[in-house]
Amino acid sequence: MRYNLLAGASMKYQSKKIKTFSDLESVLLASDNPVLLLEGTRKVASSDEDALTNLAVTFAERLPNVVFRSGNATGSDVLFSRGIEKVDPERMEYVLPYERMGASRIAKEGVVRNLGQLSKVAETSIARFTVEATPEYRRIVEYYRKNGRKSRLGAKAVYLMRDALKVVGSEELGLSRATAGLFYVNDDDPLGGGTGHTIRVCLNQRVPVVSQGVWRHWID
Repeated sequence: MRYNLLAGASMKYQSKKIKTFSDLESVLLASDNPVLLLEGTRKVASSDEDALTNLAVTFAERLPNVVFRSGNATGSDVLFSRGIEKVDPERMEYVLPYERMGASRIAKEGVVRNLGQLSKVAETSIARFTVEATPEYRRIVEYYRKNGRKSRLGAKAVYLMRDALKVVGSEELGLSRATAGLFYVNDDDPLGGGTGHTIRVCLNQRVPVVSQGVWRHWID
């Protein structure tokens, strides 16, 4: 069965290394600790929801040595995670902006980490990676580091810094660096919002990225 997934998103940010499932498998298995980001926009067409979950089921079944990572947001993140959880929830990593964010969506067998667990030294590095990816976020990241997250700006900053943490990982939190990122993007604005920010972090860190403009052809 072929699902009615969005098409036509800009391809400029997509990895030239990954055009097929086999390409993705090769990239992942070249790593000693392969980690695949599975995430994207919160707004998912109802006709696409099963496709995201079923694709993740396929990944979990065919890539038994790969760990899967999510930001645990509603929409794409949850739909992808649901597929992994059906097969092996212990291989799910949830990287949160703060403790217990979306706790009801987390499989009890999964690994859960949050930005607040970082030391100040590690947080400084994550802040730098965040701003390097999206320089216009410098002001709100600096605000958060001075004032915490109990404001609109601070709350936004922790999500953006969490996005960077998902990609670069953290030795002190036991999170390996992401090996590749698979996204479901807004076709009209694929590099907008938090999803676009995460993609830019991936690009800065040379983590290959694919979205449905590529992986939609893998689903039959």
